[in-house]
Amino acid sequence: ISFRFSGSKYFPQGAQFLKIIACLPGDDLQEKERCFYCNGKFIGCAKRYDRKGNPVSFFIFKGKVPDGKYFVVGIHPDSYDSRYWGFVDKEQIIGRVKKIF
Repeated sequence: ISFRFSGSKYFPQGAQFLKIIACLPGDDLQEKERCFYCNGKFIGCAKRYDRKGNPVSFFIFKGKVPDGKYFVVGIHPDSYDSRYWGFVDKEQIIGRVKKIF
């Protein structure tokens, strides 16, 4: 999906992101020791430090993904995604992204 990011110390509010939905509303999302699982399937782990060696906080959540919320990830292990800042709200979504070749 493509969406407008809510902002952080790494990216400004409104930055356009492209990510893959890893966990949908109603799915069971679990975080265990910085690693995330959707309906028991491994998604990925949050890193402890950024590229500059600064500690990185991560999203802590255990339970059903709320209605209108999505847990998203990038394709690269270093992707800055929901593992760090949490859910994307339905209202932030611009649209679906399709591979054209």
